[in-house]
Order: sequence, then C-alpha cells, then structure tokens
Amino acid sequence: MNNVIKILLFCVVCVAYSCSTSKFYGDEKLGAGYFLCKDGRYKSIDYSPDKNYKGDGGYAVIKENVESLNYDKSHIIAQTSRYEKPSNEVKEFWIINKNIPINLNDFKNQDEFDKLLKVGLTGPLDSVKFYQQLKEQNIDLKFKNK
Repeated sequence: MNNVIKILLFCVVCVAYSCSTSKFYGDEKLGAGYFLCKDGRYKSIDYSPDKNYKGDGGYAVIKENVESLNYDKSHIIAQTSRYEKPSNEVKEFWIINKNIPINLNDFKNQDEFDKLLKVGLTGPLDSVKFYQQLKEQNIDLKFKNK
C-alpha cells in the first residue's frame, strides 16, 4: 500500500511539473509550416515542410531569441533581442510573408538552402523601418502583450 501512495504522489508531481513548464517548452504552430520553437526561455521561429508536423523539429528561420510575436494567415511579425555587450541590448524586428512558398527541393548546397528558408523574411530591422514596412505592406498586426 505504501508503494502505491508513493507512485501516485510521483505521478501527481510529474503532472504538476509538466503543466507548470508548458509555457516554456513545446512548439506553437504559426501556419504555413512555421512554428515557434520554445526551449526554456529561448524561443526561435522555425519552418517544417511536413504538413502533418508533430513537434519533431524543423529549420531555423529566425534564430535570435523571439520575445514577442503575432501572426495572421499571411504574415508573422517578431521582435527579438540580442546583446552586443552585457549591458547593451539590441531589439530587432522581423516580418515573414507566409504567402511566399518555400520549396526545399530547389537547392544544391547549404548557402542555397539557407537562402530558400529566408525567401519570405524581411529583417532584421530597427523599429522605425519595421513600422514603415508594416504600413507600406498594409500589414495590420500588433505585438501581443507578453
């Protein structure tokens, strides 16, 4: 009986832990093969050509740490941060046009492959250029609250 209680307690702890970390790990589908890959506090935007994606990885489109994003059926917008020095945080902005298809069969080497992944990507941009691009491209997206 004592072992049964220990096993049940262990199961309860595992479930509670998995629920508490669900915001930090896993993938969030963004449409058209793009997904937000969450690994702890680090997040990147990746692409998978697999239409039935099951969370088994993909190819990095935005490798920088994604802090904020939003998306609709046509676009993804993202804000990332990086540090040039420990005290100098640089914010960068990105736009992904999901309407531009990615054909990963059309490459001969790694450079061509990397270019294919970035075919619908605009960025990194500073905030002024980013908001100009949103206006020029008539993209009506705002960042979600964190």
